[in-house]
Amino acid sequence: MTDSNKLILVVDDEVDICELMSDRLDMEGFRTVTACSGNEAIKVLLQHPDISLIITDVRMPDGDGIFVLEQA
Repeated sequence: MTDSNKLILVVDDEVDICELMSDRLDMEGFRTVTACSGNEAIKVLLQHPDISLIITDVRMPDGDGIFVLEQA
């Protein structure tokens, strides 16, 4: 059972992985937003203060996942 009010941010510089994870979470009833870089993820966080969970790649060329989590 999922809470469809929960918003999850999925961050990965590999677009296929990002889409696959997002699609799977959507199928489970979660709402998702995606970002393809750490810097883009920061912008998404500012636009969506209701994000409940962040799933992120750690090593990315444009802002790593640790930076994203620190900013969150």
